[in-house]
Amino acid sequence: MLRIGGKTLRQRLAYRLRQLLLRPLAPEALLGRDEIDPDPDLLNTAVRGRTIVVTGAGGSIGKEICRQLLNLGPLRIILLDLSEAALFSIHDELKFSCTGLADPPDIVPVLGSVGNARTLGRVFHQFDVDAVFHAAAYKHVGMIEDNLLAGVENNLLGTLELTKAAICAAVPDFVLVSTDKAVDPKSVMGKTKRAAEVVCTELCKTTPTRATIVRFGNVLGSSGSVLPRVLGQIERGGPVLLTDPSARRVFMSSREAALLVIQACGLGGRGGTFALKVGNPLRISDLLQSILTHRFRMYWLAKLFGLIPRIQIVGPGQAEKQIEADLVPRNAIATCHPFIWEVGQSDDSDTSACDMIGLLEKAVATGSETAAMEVLAAMLEAEYAKDGSSPSTMQLTAFSTGRSAAHAAASGPMVDMLRPPIFLPPEPRNDGRMIGH
Repeated sequence: MLRIGGKTLRQRLAYRLRQLLLRPLAPEALLGRDEIDPDPDLLNTAVRGRTIVVTGAGGSIGKEICRQLLNLGPLRIILLDLSEAALFSIHDELKFSCTGLADPPDIVPVLGSVGNARTLGRVFHQFDVDAVFHAAAYKHVGMIEDNLLAGVENNLLGTLELTKAAICAAVPDFVLVSTDKAVDPKSVMGKTKRAAEVVCTELCKTTPTRATIVRFGNVLGSSGSVLPRVLGQIERGGPVLLTDPSARRVFMSSREAALLVIQACGLGGRGGTFALKVGNPLRISDLLQSILTHRFRMYWLAKLFGLIPRIQIVGPGQAEKQIEADLVPRNAIATCHPFIWEVGQSDDSDTSACDMIGLLEKAVATGSETAAMEVLAAMLEAEYAKDGSSPSTMQLTAFSTGRSAAHAAASGPMVDMLRPPIFLPPEPRNDGRMIGH
């Protein structure tokens, strides 16, 4: 059989024909519904004339939040991301987009981690920040199962540092981008996000900073999500991998997610936990078939020539749920936006979970995955118990921070956590921006 470059002539012809039949695919086409129109008044309240920090600005959700903010009249957008390449990409994109605006906002890139108190201190000292959209997180369930200490450190302890910095700077609005996996969490990722919700809410409860938690489901087209993975498998000729034919998920577009998060910030009130209800769950198997149908110009012709990849069932991934918990329970409270529901008050939590932060920091510092998971489980158990008497906490004395009972009574963990972060004042530059961040 004739071979060219290691492939048979038939394989090369099939590849060429597949490329001719493939067409661009807009994620919105897979929703099976119209996109949700935003409320201009809520957007205006949340953004216009304000200085806004977006963490994880180079990620899928953070990037889309930045794009939407750009056209809503902010004074300044501060982009914070740990990845230099991702930060450069979104900064370059926004600067280019600013050329078409009559009154463009300042775009300030900050390379750094949400867990670095000095970086955060410089940012909040340099700028009078009005709102923080905290989108930085490790979100891939299987990856965090294999790297749980990194997940705890970034998703939970990073949120802790950022919340502390925002409170010390008297930032009016703090918006934590959360997930449906934080509802009755089974995975490490879901548990870190749920604990982050608890810590953020508790720290802000008695301060001028209003904590708004926003939960939503799967975003079509986000990095590592089902759509880009399937498209890559189609490009390679298949097979298309399906974990569970019965699995169902709620999907939304990145634009919808970003705009709804921004609108939640504009709801006002005392903050709380909000969920986005945008549609009914879709079966993943139906979504895969829809992707295949939309991806080929002439599906029938591609099928005739055997170019449609087969779907191969590989079984559920690590800590993967068949159906995610309902984002909007029956006791949810309607808001002025028909798709944003309040599912928790800002005063629903207690200090029990926050009291264990020192134990968790020590477990992470010593590299003990077992200890970290025990503390995380105890934090969530205490949150659900609401009385601070979780028996799991009694098993954690081996990881105590060594602080005496007298010191604990005199200061308390909440007081210690809210002490202003130590940072060096930024060196001024001629253009008014800081350096050394």
